[in-house]
Amino acid sequence: CLVVEGCAQHNLRDITVSFPLNALICVTGPSGSGKSTLVGDILYPALARKLGLSAPAPGKHRAVKGWYRLRGVAILDQSPIGQSPRSNPATYVGVFDEIRRFFARLPEARMRGFTPEHFSFNRPGGRCEECEGMGARIVQMHFLPDVWVTCEACGGRRYEPEILAVRYRGRNIADVLEMSIGAAAELFAAHPRLAAMLGLLCDMGLDYLPLGQAAPTLSGGEAQRLKIARELLSARPRDTLYILDEPTTGLHPADLIKLLKILNRLVDYGNTVVVVEHNMDFVKAADWVIDLGPGGGDNGGYLMAQGTPETVAQAQAAPTSPYLRRALKSSRRVPRAELTLPERPRPGRVAIEEVAKAPWESDPRGWHLGQRLHEGQTVHWSPDTLRLLDEALAALGAHAHWADRTHIYYFRPQERDWWAYVRTSNHIALELVVRVPKGSLDEEALHRRLRLPAFRDLPNPPTFSDTPRVRLRASPRDYDRLVIRLLSAEDVGPALHQVLAQAWKAADSG
Repeated sequence: CLVVEGCAQHNLRDITVSFPLNALICVTGPSGSGKSTLVGDILYPALARKLGLSAPAPGKHRAVKGWYRLRGVAILDQSPIGQSPRSNPATYVGVFDEIRRFFARLPEARMRGFTPEHFSFNRPGGRCEECEGMGARIVQMHFLPDVWVTCEACGGRRYEPEILAVRYRGRNIADVLEMSIGAAAELFAAHPRLAAMLGLLCDMGLDYLPLGQAAPTLSGGEAQRLKIARELLSARPRDTLYILDEPTTGLHPADLIKLLKILNRLVDYGNTVVVVEHNMDFVKAADWVIDLGPGGGDNGGYLMAQGTPETVAQAQAAPTSPYLRRALKSSRRVPRAELTLPERPRPGRVAIEEVAKAPWESDPRGWHLGQRLHEGQTVHWSPDTLRLLDEALAALGAHAHWADRTHIYYFRPQERDWWAYVRTSNHIALELVVRVPKGSLDEEALHRRLRLPAFRDLPNPPTFSDTPRVRLRASPRDYDRLVIRLLSAEDVGPALHQVLAQAWKAADSG
């Protein structure tokens, strides 16, 4: 147990607080009761100095006992993980190093003599030298703010064409950076080390985040969860004390469970986690609660109760007790064993050969036409819609690639990049995306021709969304994306066939 004696900084009233080691601890109390002073102004700097780390002078206290049982202390706050656009989630947690090594071991890369350094956009050799791997160049404007424009040499892809020619399952290194973490986890599912690293990020609820998203554009919560992931993936020793300040702010209840599981994994690894928190659903899952109060400012600074959530809930004087009692009464407290994530495969040597075929690889058509549930939700679109759409695209001359978990890609003859794809993972509707030359189609004219009503206007709407089902989305490259959401076989009628034929002909002329 870690004991901090005589805490008297600001409004703290000479209190002595116990922090059990190897536990998830919540510090609670009204705003201004002294929580941040106790944890941020006394506990962290006092431990950091005793462990030989650089830290400001700790707040007023008499002694810290039991600190020698710790080997490190760290604050996992919501500050940005980097200020440079070159920094992104993949580079921050270290997964991009593994991806670069993986691509360098592919037969095409070995035949050309490429090394992991060739697949870095921060080093000369494989990156586009016009933009130095940024994918964009800055144009200085007189009397106006500078403007970033897409690099004309690489088209925003960051790499030289020779590097982009190295592909794994049809994806090159630039494609991987544009993929979401969840899609990348599926792509590298057969490779233990990458699967473990990407799977951890998915467990934290970051599966939607693009691997190459610039660090300055991440939210505070995303940055904080990436810091937790980096700690779990790093070689930091056990017996480390981690401090978090209100990590549940703005968090969806579903992500709250994911955060709890990740923090409990830190504890299961032999560490201690101290969280300043107000969310009672989070607090009731802690191993130990420290409640300060009874009020804020001059009325705060007292240790009102400390112990398990059940103990604090029964302490009549503790300001948190009525809210904690209500939370414990509304639903049972989940034991630590149920909040512990199952161990993913330990990092090991990656084999290039496939170890097993996924169902969408062994029976692609059966997978896309037969799966009627997606993430526990019933799929509303009809399989006949997909069959008719596939026939329409095949009649134009496009050949399909079905062996993907969530998409069916269509390619024009003699072309390596996709011309169209159908996303089948949306449980509401099929999403058809067609690549068309800029200016070749008009969105208003498409609405008049296809006459697809908004979902909310249908007799039995799967959703009450009023978003148009036909969109023409601009792209920074030399094409636009035509997006059409299809629900029933009636949607794949003569009008859609004519639009697809027009898009195919435009691609011929483009």
